[in-house]
This record gives sequence, C-alpha cells and structure tokens, in this order.
Amino acid sequence: MCNISQRLPFTINCRNGLAKIFCSLSNFLDANWQECNFGSIEYEQCINCSRNKMNIIRQTSWVITWLDSLGKMPPAVSEGNYYWLGDYEQCSVLRQTNAFDGRYCRIVLEIPDIETYRYCPQSDTLNIHLGLCAPSMCTPQEITQLVRMVTPYAISAECETSLDWPLSSQIFM
Repeated sequence: MCNISQRLPFTINCRNGLAKIFCSLSNFLDANWQECNFGSIEYEQCINCSRNKMNIIRQTSWVITWLDSLGKMPPAVSEGNYYWLGDYEQCSVLRQTNAFDGRYCRIVLEIPDIETYRYCPQSDTLNIHLGLCAPSMCTPQEITQLVRMVTPYAISAECETSLDWPLSSQIFM
C-alpha cells in the first residue's frame, strides 16, 4: 500500500503527502496485527518485538484521527442527508500538532439520476458533499484527479486556503 502513491501522476510534494497517509495506515495496521509470541521466542526478543510494535503504533496513531476526520455516510440518507462533511476540527488538529500537514477539502460528487422512462430521462443530479482531509501540498486539481480515480461521477473539489497569520497580526487580534 505504501508504494501506491509513487505511481500517481501528481507533483512530488503531493505524492509525498499521500505517501505519508498510505504508509502510516499500512504500518499502523501491520503493527496492530503483528504478534509477539511469548512462547516461541526468547524473552529479550519478545521485549524488543513489543517495543518496536508500540513505537510504530505511537508514531502512526494519528492516522486514526485522519480516518475519523473523513466524511462518511450518516443516518437519514434516504431522507435527503447528502452532506457528509467529516470533521474540520480534527483535520485542523492534525496540522496544529504537526502529525500531518493537511487541509480540509470539500468534494462534490454529482451522481446522475436514473432514467425513469425510456424517452424521458431525468436531468436532476444528486450532489453528495464529502469532507476530506487532504495533504496541503496537493492542489484542488490533484485532489479532483485523485477522487476521479476511484469514482466514475463528475466531481469538483474546493480546499481551504492557508490562514497562517504573521505574528504581528496574531498579537493585534
């Protein structure tokens, strides 16, 4: 999973941001599934195995917050809830703690309505608004291209701009 990002047709900075997500997720899952069998290895090896496992989990546990920040299908979809915005604050916290340099993006998936009659197609589209904590090094165009790789629907992406204020402006406020 870690090498997938290197084959993507994006800028090197965007690929590196995506690699951090993919590699951290892969390492986190591998570490959680790894077993340090106390009965089959020496005590010292067992201690080292446990330490390595805990270090990897500690270094990559931010990816759980990242996953949690993503927009997911909520209840009441059948009643018209098509705003799956995720958690903006969780994406911001990852950046503030230097765990992941991400920014919040809103993706709009335009899903065409099905044809109700053979000669009377429906022209209304269903717009699903999806929140995504994307690498800040990726442009909205790269995010759009990335999402197009996994969905056949028309999409658009809008990402927040950096709100880094100079220290003098922060003091003034």
